[in-house]
Amino acid sequence: MEHIKAIIFDLDNTILDRTSTFNRFTDSFVQTYFNHVESTLAIFDRIIHLDQDGYKDKGELFHELLDELP
Repeated sequence: MEHIKAIIFDLDNTILDRTSTFNRFTDSFVQTYFNHVESTLAIFDRIIHLDQDGYKDKGELFHELLDELP
């Protein structure tokens, strides 16, 4: 640990655009696992909404997704 000189926290999406990254991940996730569903856009939108821009507790998010997704 003595070699670590700094730690960078990106709390406001300055270094990494979380919104764009999460949208791309969600699109890939939906296309991979829900391509049999007619309305993949509705699933995509629901995941994005439930995520609350990354602020939702991940355990709670995953439980809600398990309850809601087909």
